[in-house]
Amino acid sequence: MTDNYYDTEEGLREWAGFWERFEAGGLEAQFEMAYERPETDPHFDGEFAFELMRQLWASLPDDADTYRRYLDWLEAVREMHPAIASRQRGALLYHELWATCLLDDAEASIDDEEIERLLDAFVEHPAACDATFDVLMYHSEADALADAMPRHWPSIREYADEIGGLSAFAWLALMLNAARAVDRDPTASLEDAWVERIEPVIDAERRDDARRLLDHLAGRSTVDPDEPEIGPLEARLDAVVRLAAEYVGQLIRHEGWHWSRAILVFDMFDEFYRHHLEQVDYEGPETIPPEPNTPLEDRLDATSPVAFHPDEPASYLERFAGRALSPGHQRSAFVASLGGWLDFLVERAFIDEDLADTLREGLVETLEPSLELVFERDADPRMLSNLREALDELSS
Repeated sequence: MTDNYYDTEEGLREWAGFWERFEAGGLEAQFEMAYERPETDPHFDGEFAFELMRQLWASLPDDADTYRRYLDWLEAVREMHPAIASRQRGALLYHELWATCLLDDAEASIDDEEIERLLDAFVEHPAACDATFDVLMYHSEADALADAMPRHWPSIREYADEIGGLSAFAWLALMLNAARAVDRDPTASLEDAWVERIEPVIDAERRDDARRLLDHLAGRSTVDPDEPEIGPLEARLDAVVRLAAEYVGQLIRHEGWHWSRAILVFDMFDEFYRHHLEQVDYEGPETIPPEPNTPLEDRLDATSPVAFHPDEPASYLERFAGRALSPGHQRSAFVASLGGWLDFLVERAFIDEDLADTLREGLVETLEPSLELVFERDADPRMLSNLREALDELSS
């Protein structure tokens, strides 16, 4: 027996044959194969375990009893192969907590102990944990996560060099707690008692950023239309990110969005606009409005840099396609927010209504092809339903 048996010619044939039979079988046969393989295969390894988790998960109907069967199977794998389970801890937690989110059972909500196990795994499995954060945030199961992340930051920060810097962890902890505070009380400030919980992630450098974030989420501070047009790239990006915080605050306070799903949108806007502004050759606002029949590219050149070509969101979303653990939750939340974002920009006089209508029409044409893999591969029926609804709303 070797560690790389499934890289041999015989092993590759066995691997291919197993998955051919698995795909051809019904759900009962797939569960039977999923239990039998780790019990009887002397070559069973982490790669096989990961693929079984992924493939069995993709076969599940949207049914609470089936999700519980899947959770029982994950526990059986842990018991049969503790060493493999340890190496695949991130993927196990990812699928376990995702299934728990879909149970729709008050008794099965994500508890503190599960979040502690997730955060304990972060340093060794950052990608899987990040993907799990997205699932929890999308499904409004982020309360325990928001509570625990600041507590874990001091110990996680020690490993910044090993995994390429961890400031995003601290920033997410701050954003989640700020959004929840504003959701509970629009007058929330850094002088309130809730801030004591997040002191580990608010160092002197972040305190001003946290104050500004709160003010924009709560609608106490606004961005002027000329701010994204002034200064170097970082200054313009800062203005756009603050504008996005205003919009996210509006989603929370007036549009019925759960605060954690809204923060998924905020995080995506930050990344999207950083790339957008780096590509835009912006030379300042036009003093004369473009004619009605002016080509779109020229109209975009003549308006605020917050306006984007309708191809850009699709291009941005396609970069997620190659990631091993990349469910569509971030993409679904982002797409659901785009129509409202255009309306918000019109309302705030960053773009005019005609341009917003043109961009909306272009988004309808370009977004769906970029999301084909999400519809083909994603195993979250509720997220897919929401995504389809968001695309339909853009076209209505």
